Amino acid sequence: MQTNVKKYIILLLLAIILYSCDKKDAVNVPNEPMIELISMQPNTINVLDSTSLIKLVFYFEDGDGDLGRDATEEQMQIFVKDSRDTSAAFFTYSYPFPYIPESQRPKGALHGTVTLNFGREYFPPQDSLHIALGKDTLYFEVYIVDEAENKSNTIVTDSIFVEM
Repeated sequence: MQTNVKKYIILLLLAIILYSCDKKDAVNVPNEPMIELISMQPNTINVLDSTSLIKLVFYFEDGDGDLGRDATEEQMQIFVKDSRDTSAAFFTYSYPFPYIPESQRPKGALHGTVTLNFGREYFPPQDSLHIALGKDTLYFEVYIVDEAENKSNTIVTDSIFVEM
């Protein structure tokens, strides 16, 4: 009788161990989007060179996955503030989030990378002093807003050196 009880206890313990090993820890991603700067290359742009480009790459996560659903890409969800912009506006430039077709969407949380390319037209001279000096320095602040109007954290780029 005691041997049968020991067998049941051992089987029960094995079942618990196997169940706990098989169970995957669920990662709880908040509904508010989160972004993280991956890279910005190069850090210098020449506004006289039509091929000059700053490439900004950031990682994003959104728990409820309500980003990039606008197939027409008319809904602005990426916002960039030029540090030289002294207006009261919250952003200088806005962009649609790249469209992600339903067939490519995971269930639940959404994550990936976004690349923004800034050509010379994004770096106009701001004042006569910097025009006279032939150079300027700025940085960008970037955030995203999902369809539920949850705003992400704001990332700040390294300094961008503008040559004229």
